[in-house]
Amino acid sequence: MGVECFHQAFGMYLLFTGIFALIGSPLFGFVYETTGRDYKITFISTGIVILVGMMFLVLIPATDFCWRKIQKFRGKPIARPEETPTSIEL
Repeated sequence: MGVECFHQAFGMYLLFTGIFALIGSPLFGFVYETTGRDYKITFISTGIVILVGMMFLVLIPATDFCWRKIQKFRGKPIARPEETPTSIEL
């Protein structure tokens, strides 16, 4: 994608960071209250959420690689990153 889409990617990053900051604090506060005021489960659940997010980040290049292999095997042209849509048109 390159530098051309940096502003869109950074905007999406800030959007999701803000949403999860608003949701995460009350959610893990609720977990803290319901587990008898024990931070151990809260930290473990936060770590699990981070690991799941990392897993998805690792899967993105892997699925892109597999998709390109499938397209190449079928003989279909592979779209270059500059030819793929970068925004959702409503």
